[in-house]
Amino acid sequence: MMFTLFVGFLLGAFTILLVQVLGLLLLIGRLGHGRKQDSESPLLTRDLDLHQSLDSAYKKQDFSSFACI
Repeated sequence: MMFTLFVGFLLGAFTILLVQVLGLLLLIGRLGHGRKQDSESPLLTRDLDLHQSLDSAYKKQDFSSFACI
């Protein structure tokens, strides 16, 4: 009876560890897949010119119609 209890305990502990490892591998796989999609995006922050972006945003807003006080 003690042997059966011991084997059942070991089998349960092994099952829990196996599920945790599989979950970790699944999580790492999903995170890696997300990074691959991000790296394929055409617009990266290192490609942006801050001054050009601000000038373009300013022109789109058409602030020229407002009078400065």
